[in-house]
Amino acid sequence: MTTAVQTLVPFRAPEPRIPAGASAVLRELALAAVAGANRAWSRYDRAGLVAEVTVGADGTPTCCTDRGR
Repeated sequence: MTTAVQTLVPFRAPEPRIPAGASAVLRELALAAVAGANRAWSRYDRAGLVAEVTVGADGTPTCCTDRGR
């Protein structure tokens, strides 16, 4: 009998390099995107990240990472 192994994504997104003159809003968005990706990669295995959890408003499958859980 074969046992499924959870495979968490070992990669972590690096801290973005944001130019000094960049908009504060864009800076916060970039930091939030990195934090969200890293949080998802540390919580879910590969199968969990791509699992379809619902259908989006446009009729396409929505994955766990699309919902920002």
